[in-house]
Amino acid sequence: QRDAKKGALAPAERARVLENAGTASRLLGRTRDAARWLESASREPSSGPSPRYQLALTYASAGKLSRALESLDAAFRTARTPAETRKLVIQARVDTELDALRDLPEFRRLLRPDTGSDGASRR
Repeated sequence: QRDAKKGALAPAERARVLENAGTASRLLGRTRDAARWLESASREPSSGPSPRYQLALTYASAGKLSRALESLDAAFRTARTPAETRKLVIQARVDTELDALRDLPEFRRLLRPDTGSDGASRR
């Protein structure tokens, strides 16, 4: 709130602070707060895939599976390199917070390393 008034943080710093607040809220079981922080972090221009991935974990934990899939797809789409995409795929395969998504065809489609949910190549 203070940074919104003063603008002291660079966009990347602001995104990281918001993401950390969201991740901490999720780990404390405060999924509503976590989603709010992580949505804000995702809107920062330089945020990258990490807050979107954390948002997928948050929504999956809250039982909002469609939103979790949308956030996971957004994380993959914002990956900057093939290596970053591979890292996200590996994380998604092992994160227990995503267990509720594992049997969904959309989830399996997202985890194919060469395509996104729209079938477009991911680099």
